[in-house]
Amino acid sequence: MSQYKIDRVNEAPARTDAPLSSWRMERTVVSFAVYEPPEPALPYVAVMNLKGNVTARAFPTAVEAEAYNRQMAVRMKARLGLDA
Repeated sequence: MSQYKIDRVNEAPARTDAPLSSWRMERTVVSFAVYEPPEPALPYVAVMNLKGNVTARAFPTAVEAEAYNRQMAVRMKARLGLDA
């Protein structure tokens, strides 16, 4: 199994009249993984997890599954406003 993550912390803008306890920090973590099939007749599975929402897509080879995850990682980085 191969996996990697995109990690971003979104910080609320500082306000001088707001107490420190009211500041909100939100963390966005996107995880990607490719799972090997348990049997030769089954596909490889590319998985993406964004804040608990998991999506999976089947591919005949690990190379195709990893290429798909890399493509999705580039898209997610752009969507989150991070450098590609």
